[in-house]
Amino acid sequence: MQKSLKYEPALDGIRGVAVLTVMASHWLPDLLPGGWLAVDTFFVLSGYLITRLLLDEFARDNQINLVRFYTGRAVRLMPAFWCLLAFMLAVIVVAHHRQAMIHSWIMSATYLMNWNIALRWGSADYLGHTWSLAAQEQFYILWPVAFLFIRGKRPLVWIGVAIAAAVAWRFHLVQHQATEQRLYDGFDTHADPLLMGCAMAFPKVSEGLRAVLSRLRFAWIAVVAIMFAWLFIPPESVQMLGVTLAGLLAMAFITLATQGTLRQLLVQKPLVFTGRISYALYLWHYPLLGLAANRMPGTSPLVALIAAYLVAVLSYFTVEKYFRHLKRKYRPVGYAPQVAEAVS
Repeated sequence: MQKSLKYEPALDGIRGVAVLTVMASHWLPDLLPGGWLAVDTFFVLSGYLITRLLLDEFARDNQINLVRFYTGRAVRLMPAFWCLLAFMLAVIVVAHHRQAMIHSWIMSATYLMNWNIALRWGSADYLGHTWSLAAQEQFYILWPVAFLFIRGKRPLVWIGVAIAAAVAWRFHLVQHQATEQRLYDGFDTHADPLLMGCAMAFPKVSEGLRAVLSRLRFAWIAVVAIMFAWLFIPPESVQMLGVTLAGLLAMAFITLATQGTLRQLLVQKPLVFTGRISYALYLWHYPLLGLAANRMPGTSPLVALIAAYLVAVLSYFTVEKYFRHLKRKYRPVGYAPQVAEAVS
């Protein structure tokens, strides 16, 4: 039987590594074209933690309270996001060319940015990075209901079939000349890393992964080296299977992160703190980079990234901490604080 989920600082260390990688790739896209690997690491981690949360609740209560789940996710994610949207609304008011920005703002606010980019509905503008937030939000809406349906019906088989279907669908679209944006940004074609994280939450998969990796000497060095090399690979080189391979790498990385030397590296306080503020850091870095480049010519991208870090710190200690405290009202009786901390 799998132990109840508790806070593991190494997972915040992973978030810290991932968000810094995303920021670096947006700063130096030509040097780090494979930086999208970090987004898939976030996806796998989300699938893993949310499914562990659902498994824990079902084991304790023999049911899933969907209203409490959705309310908890909304209280955790939306306030910081709304702060960014309010800021961008102010930018739109003083902007000269507003139509594209308004469209982008609406797509972002309604969590449709991934489909906006995939289906070319219109401009992504300064909020294009919120495609990943949209994908995760769609996952949060669909997965708890699907989990209840498959819970007692060989869930790993269902998850495996869904992963295979996502890969097969991506191959089908490639054969019909789908664009890179359609393949990468569509929820249907980018669901496999999220589903891999879901599978990893089940003891049979997590224990199997740990057993396999434990037999490989210095496995963590090999995984980290491959992930580092990946950052320099152009995305078109891994178009069809790249997302799936990224998910597998992230699964190995997360498994190895909670033990040995890799854990010692990931639990360093600056990295863990960066992981704690990674949500706000992800929200703010991309629009500030864009605004610095387009509205303040000559401003170093590094200045924009430092500003994003400072805003993220402010967001964490004001908006996010306040609403995390408020979120406790939606925890069930007997819900361990460590579980909430782990998923936050």
